[in-house]
Amino acid sequence: MERVLALGEEIRRRFGSPLAEVKGLEGTAELVLDEPMELDHAVLMEDIRYGERIREYPLEAMLDGRWIELVRGSAVGHKKIDRFAPVRTDRIRLNVLDSIAVPKIRSMSVYCVLAITVLLLNRKRLSAKALADRFEVSTKTIYRDIEALSLAGIPIVAHQGTTGGFEIMEQFTISRQFLALDELLSMLAAVQGIRTAFDDQSVSNLLEKVKTMLQPTERELLEQGGAPLTFDFNPWGQSASARARVQALRTAIGERRTVTFRYTNLDGAGTERTVEPIGLILKGYLWYLHAYCTLRGEFRVFRLSRVRELRVTEERFEPRPAPALDSYSWQPEWSGSGALDVVLTFRPEVRDRVEDTFPTEQAERLPDGSIRIRGNYPANEWFYGWMLSFGDKVRIDEPAFMARELKERAQKIIAQYAEL
Repeated sequence: MERVLALGEEIRRRFGSPLAEVKGLEGTAELVLDEPMELDHAVLMEDIRYGERIREYPLEAMLDGRWIELVRGSAVGHKKIDRFAPVRTDRIRLNVLDSIAVPKIRSMSVYCVLAITVLLLNRKRLSAKALADRFEVSTKTIYRDIEALSLAGIPIVAHQGTTGGFEIMEQFTISRQFLALDELLSMLAAVQGIRTAFDDQSVSNLLEKVKTMLQPTERELLEQGGAPLTFDFNPWGQSASARARVQALRTAIGERRTVTFRYTNLDGAGTERTVEPIGLILKGYLWYLHAYCTLRGEFRVFRLSRVRELRVTEERFEPRPAPALDSYSWQPEWSGSGALDVVLTFRPEVRDRVEDTFPTEQAERLPDGSIRIRGNYPANEWFYGWMLSFGDKVRIDEPAFMARELKERAQKIIAQYAEL
């Protein structure tokens, strides 16, 4: 009985201050908010003086002009708490699909229980303005949300002054009960994917720890239905030497040791490099090294397939302030020479390959089934080799000098077999 009473008290504390609420409706209930808000919970209540009438419903949010299902239920009764992935909206509705009579909705209220909590756990102290900017609401709304979280038992501390703001007490963590099954399965898929890329016992141990968060019934569902999401970060055809390079660089990064290698650019020119490695990037099916290059005097990104004679030295280095990996975008100089406006025409026989390779916005379907591509590409070894791989199924229309260069390369290939 004490545990039941404690559960009731916790529900009242956590869901005592809704962001918005509507009462006394019949049939489908819609709630319109004053401004778009991030939501992750809804509490539904029927007026059970008329009986429990609802048999099936989805809870939906208006996103980009259309209703999107957030969660589906089969009954409401006196009170039903629905949790769903965080969504930003200004309209949410209870869409009753099946009922034994016209439903009497006592109330529908919405909450944002986790979003601010998770952000504070990850970012430490944040001001009311920073939170308001992040969630695109007023500071008044943030103060109301903070008060609701405090009443729900989340230990939030407010600091005054120019460096003030809100933060959560250091020892507080979110327990497994706040993670839905689909969120846990996404975590599991990500860790399994990492294991495909690294031959590392620590990753296997992490995988086992994530699995312990699954309930027995959830494990059974996973075993019966298979993984709904799979990541495989081990590129097809990757050699053992490539895997060894990745592992050697992980060691160098962890031990802060410099690395030397010979690096070949797109035009085939090689240079000796000494670098201070700080991170590995798997982009698509290719590995890259993020490191400070002593030759260039700045941080660079190196493609591992162009790295030769890799050696981890005994020399240690002190980490330098480095740009975040997520701040990187493609730099034109990485292509060797500047990109040019190029027009290509591909024959219908290679349509599938072209559609798999080029962005849709660059393509134009011609009346005879050919595909014209307009894009920016560099005049370098990579580009000409790429075009030659299409054989006679491609023509460079513009610029003329690139068409002549491709023709000369094709003639040189023919000359190799002149004696046949």
